[in-house]
Amino acid sequence: MITEIFKVVSQTDPVYVQSKKQDGGQLAKCNVHLKGIGGDYAEEFYAVAFGENATQKLEQGELVAVSLRFGTHVNNDNGAVYQDVVAQGIVKLNEVKAF
Repeated sequence: MITEIFKVVSQTDPVYVQSKKQDGGQLAKCNVHLKGIGGDYAEEFYAVAFGENATQKLEQGELVAVSLRFGTHVNNDNGAVYQDVVAQGIVKLNEVKAF
């Protein structure tokens, strides 16, 4: 896992999916577009957030510290391999003011 500081580009509204592990049988899920600090050519990630990370509202341009978990899965229908990026532990960073 990698933990870095990112700027929020966009976030989708949370949707609720079936989950046997979650109380009540539903789990919140949303997509988050994150861009690293470093100008036009900084790394960008499209990640999925679950649970409390999915329900918190992130504003465009807001700085956040995020742990990214990378994984892959194989589509059983056609054998294609896809990369999964999951955003975990999203923490909003307060604006720092210099005196």
